[in-house]
Amino acid sequence: MGGPLADAVHIPSGERGAFLRFLAAMVVGTLFGLLGELGSATLRGLGRTTVAAGVTAVTLVVHLGLIVLGVLTHQGLWIVPVAAGSAGVLEIALVLMLLARREGLRRPRGRLTPDRGTLSLVGTIGVPVSASYLVLFLVSLLLLRIVSVGGPDVVAGFNLGYTLQSALIVPAVAFGSAVALLMNQRLGAAEPTAARALFHKGLRVTLVAYAVPTGVLLAAPDALAAALSTEPQVREALAEFLTVAGPAFGCTGVALMVLTVLEQTGRGPLAVMLNVFYFAVVVALGLYVVDGPGDVPRLYWVMCAAAAVALAVVVPLGLGTAARLRPPPAATPGVPRPRRGVRP
Repeated sequence: MGGPLADAVHIPSGERGAFLRFLAAMVVGTLFGLLGELGSATLRGLGRTTVAAGVTAVTLVVHLGLIVLGVLTHQGLWIVPVAAGSAGVLEIALVLMLLARREGLRRPRGRLTPDRGTLSLVGTIGVPVSASYLVLFLVSLLLLRIVSVGGPDVVAGFNLGYTLQSALIVPAVAFGSAVALLMNQRLGAAEPTAARALFHKGLRVTLVAYAVPTGVLLAAPDALAAALSTEPQVREALAEFLTVAGPAFGCTGVALMVLTVLEQTGRGPLAVMLNVFYFAVVVALGLYVVDGPGDVPRLYWVMCAAAAVALAVVVPLGLGTAARLRPPPAATPGVPRPRRGVRP
């Protein structure tokens, strides 16, 4: 995969070897991080949300601290995969220790046999969630390929803007996961009304939360671009991206929150199909409207319009799905509510 990726982002031949080595190092480092996140997700699923948040905070501090230390000691770009791998190993160790001490996790005896219920959850929830992240990754590469016709400054500006968008929408995915977890608890306790109320409350919180960055992006895209880049050409390209596509970041965040809830409450295949259709339309229209360097802003308009349409479609769909929620056959009325402090 390294070669096609290098081709997709137009890596010069003289830097191709370094790119592939760095990519391989990042894959290894990220693998440890993924295993650590799996453990933290297990803690959250067991109701240890505060403990999981503490583990994540410690891991993040170590991760960023190692990068800063590497920069100060002139270790070069290789400190990034080293920091990612080290933080991942630390998170794995902390999670295993906490699971062993607090949840009684022990090495199983005898032969392991697959549990059909677990496999069913993996198929209906785990696979769609993973597929959605894979789609996001592929779309990022395709969009980068489209904007590459604008030259290195446009690519740099787009990367900064897209990174800002990712930083703004990732909390929506995490918040959607938290809402879905609490909704599933209420459904498991045969309380569909409470589950619906959780979704409505989570949606309102998300809408209010994203009103703030949307207002900033509408009011001051140039100032934000100036704060993120000191290079005049890159700053100009970033400002153009933020001016056109930035106001729709909030639409994307709210839509992703709703899709995440759908994914994790038994509507995974539907959410994946919506994700694939949405991004397929964006990429197809982007390829159609961008022919040369001056056409790149047309892609930004496509992204803005698509995000607004997605919000208009996904929110009513989520509300309709929530209205039809029913407890599973094995639901047990009267199951205690989540511990105090565990809120969406």
